[in-house]
Amino acid sequence: MTQSSPIPWNIRILYWFGFALGATYLIYAVVSIILSFLDRTYGDIGGYALLLLYSLPFFIIATGFKNRRRWGWYGYELIMALIIIYCLIKPDTYGIILAILSALALGTGLLPAVREHYFRG
Repeated sequence: MTQSSPIPWNIRILYWFGFALGATYLIYAVVSIILSFLDRTYGDIGGYALLLLYSLPFFIIATGFKNRRRWGWYGYELIMALIIIYCLIKPDTYGIILAILSALALGTGLLPAVREHYFRG
């Protein structure tokens, strides 16, 4: 399916941010699972495997967002809101930075210039 107009820069930044978040969690989970095997500490593998599964929705939703699907926009906004809520419940340095970046992404996704590409007519 070809798009009639090129993808605006703000949508490109948002979907690359979604891919980067998904890749960060994916790499962290895979490296942690490998290190658990090497250290013979098998008790934490379940948590890392769950984190590995959590990274998949980031890729799916960022792909839908990139392809200008409504479900991609809804999912992207929902994930950014959930990240902000989670980071406010469990604040730490990483969480504060992630909450600020997610709030910027959430706000950018709500701009009329972005929404018009998902909700035409």
